Amino acid sequence: MSSDAQIQAHPRTAPIVRIVDALARGAATFRIWRDRTRQRSQLERLTDRDLRDIGISRLDAAGEFRKPFWRA
Repeated sequence: MSSDAQIQAHPRTAPIVRIVDALARGAATFRIWRDRTRQRSQLERLTDRDLRDIGISRLDAAGEFRKPFWRA
């Protein structure tokens, strides 16, 4: 029996499932935002030589680490 069928069989559990799904999505979004913040902070600390090694300029890096955490 699939999970959709189980939800259909027990309609009282459907709101709980929706809440758990929403919390899981929220947690995943938070992890993405935290990772972006950490990566951009690390990018800001790279030397000009490190930036050349990865193929971006200081100006490109500055544009990236000025972005708010919610923007990809």
